[in-house]
Amino acid sequence: MTIYKISYCTNSRLLEKSAQILRECALTLTSLLKVYSDIKRDSIFDHVRRQDLLTAMFSYSIAGLDSVLKQALRDSLMHISQQKLEYESGTDCIQSREEFIKITSQLDVSIEMIVDDIPRLDKIFAHQNKILQETDLTFEGSQVINNHSKEEIINAINYLIEIAENFLKEIDRRLKVAA
Repeated sequence: MTIYKISYCTNSRLLEKSAQILRECALTLTSLLKVYSDIKRDSIFDHVRRQDLLTAMFSYSIAGLDSVLKQALRDSLMHISQQKLEYESGTDCIQSREEFIKITSQLDVSIEMIVDDIPRLDKIFAHQNKILQETDLTFEGSQVINNHSKEEIINAINYLIEIAENFLKEIDRRLKVAA
């Protein structure tokens, strides 16, 4: 399994930062997948390390999507709308379809325009929230050991990267039309 290969190259200077965030996110995830593959499978410690790495990769991919959306919003909002719309970036990463829609709708991009499987996106957000709960330490100091499927995590990561790329393509198309 590999990380999604980004084919998108922006035509708009306004989206250069967003496109760079997306490329760097994919490169980092590719590097982390290599580290995952290099970890031996000899002990429970190795299993825990591999599971922790999958969890980190999954969380990083959602943070990457969040960063791409918010950067594109910041950089193109004034150009597309010709007026200052209210936007609160918040420090939290998106955790639901509703938060996703709140960001994309600021640029009048409907979820259906960039996501071809909304239930799949909902499942990814539910999985993210489950991981966040699992990583919380108990009062005794022990941590839940995750047993995530590598294939499931990589598929989710690739889907999130594809959604970010679709969003940038749509905004880029709109900027070209507006020019």
